[in-house]
Amino acid sequence: MPRRANVLVVDDDSEMRALLLDVLRNEGYEVVEAKDGTQAVLALRAHKFDVILMDKNMPGPSGLDLLPGFRRVCPHSRIIMMTAF
Repeated sequence: MPRRANVLVVDDDSEMRALLLDVLRNEGYEVVEAKDGTQAVLALRAHKFDVILMDKNMPGPSGLDLLPGFRRVCPHSRIIMMTAF
């Protein structure tokens, strides 16, 4: 049986986060959520992710602010930036 991809969803919008978690879990992905950059960094310390779905515009550090550090910590993860704008 193939390994399930691990996905980190980072978004300050709780409704968007819930929607993404629901869709991804229904498709069989292992999903961890983070509501901001601080939680995302903690998640990256605890898990390895195949894919990171991250909101571009968040309070505090934005997705763009976090991107260089995420690239260093998890160079093999695919990072997908999202925005509602």
